[in-house]
Amino acid sequence: MKVDTGTAAPITSYTEQYFKYLALRPVNKSLHAYAGMPLGIAGQVLVDVEYNSQHLSQSLLIVQAEREGN
Repeated sequence: MKVDTGTAAPITSYTEQYFKYLALRPVNKSLHAYAGMPLGIAGQVLVDVEYNSQHLSQSLLIVQAEREGN
């Protein structure tokens, strides 16, 4: 995955093969792309994250798009 410190929330595409097996939990948020177009949020999953020797559990929003930013 990529690290993007400019996003409002961590997101990935629903078609991402690594997350297809996880059950989606409901989300009470709405997000918009940079140009103002609303993102279709399918749900969220809880993932374990490791970066620079730091570990945490993080909610990851799954959007209904072919790729991030679409």
